[in-house]
Amino acid sequence: MPKHWLKVTTDQECSVFINLKTGAQSYADPRLALPLLRTPGGNPTQYPKFDDLSTIAEVLNDCDVPGKYIIILGGTSGVGAYLARSLASRGSIVTCLSRNPPSGRWFGFPYTNPLPSPSNGSLFWTHLDLSSMQSIFGFAEMYNKTSWPVHSLVLAAATLPESFENQKSTDGFDRVVQVNLLSQVLLVRLLQHRLNEATRSTVVFVSCEALRATNIAEVDDVYPALEPLRSSYSDICGRVQLYANTKFLQVLFALAFREFLQRRKRRYPLISVCSPGNLIRRSKLISSASWTRWWWLKCLRLLAYPLSKSMVSEPID
Repeated sequence: MPKHWLKVTTDQECSVFINLKTGAQSYADPRLALPLLRTPGGNPTQYPKFDDLSTIAEVLNDCDVPGKYIIILGGTSGVGAYLARSLASRGSIVTCLSRNPPSGRWFGFPYTNPLPSPSNGSLFWTHLDLSSMQSIFGFAEMYNKTSWPVHSLVLAAATLPESFENQKSTDGFDRVVQVNLLSQVLLVRLLQHRLNEATRSTVVFVSCEALRATNIAEVDDVYPALEPLRSSYSDICGRVQLYANTKFLQVLFALAFREFLQRRKRRYPLISVCSPGNLIRRSKLISSASWTRWWWLKCLRLLAYPLSKSMVSEPID
């Protein structure tokens, strides 16, 4: 915290920041007002920290996003939609991928005309169905024909299993596993060369705290998670367990991809995994599986966390 500032929690469980010298009080984190010190090469020497009061708009205030080409998977609802609008309003060229178009003004992709003025935002959309591998290949082929780079790829799409849905995708995989994991891995692989060519590129996996309830503790547990039994859809505990396993496997892929790049001494793309408001620490990934025997706690957390994936709300004045 900055000098003289203190964070306290009120009786209503709200975080308030108090300046002990002036007596000023604020719901906004004072660390957001601190400028970032940068090296001659432009790299920041320190990063601001954000907490549950921080919004997407505040996080992006000091980010160099104008003119960046960003692809957001699942950018038409939830966190992805608000992130897409915020980036476009700051001059980024944002391409949203989803089954349904975003609300508001957008352009179809591919776009052959000159890019709109950044002041008006540049939000593009094209249809993409994660339950179809052919749809992934089609978009990658279409994007690679353009001259657009990929400065950032944000994977913010996920689906919750339903008891009445068809468990198999058109490609023969479990539908939830394909949507939450396999198709996203394929998209990263098909766009990897564009990410390698871009300067300071990033891949961001927007995960969920539900992954802490996974029952994957050993390598042999991965195979049943990739091919879940039909009985997994029969009750709510099985469905939320399936969802947790797919999010956990997504993080494992992100870690493996990062290590793959490090072994080849490639600095970019940078691989990040986050859940709204919480950074997922690597040291907690495997150890979190030890409490899965507490089935009642697992169900409670799994039911709560997927429904809390939102960063749209602003701090209360």
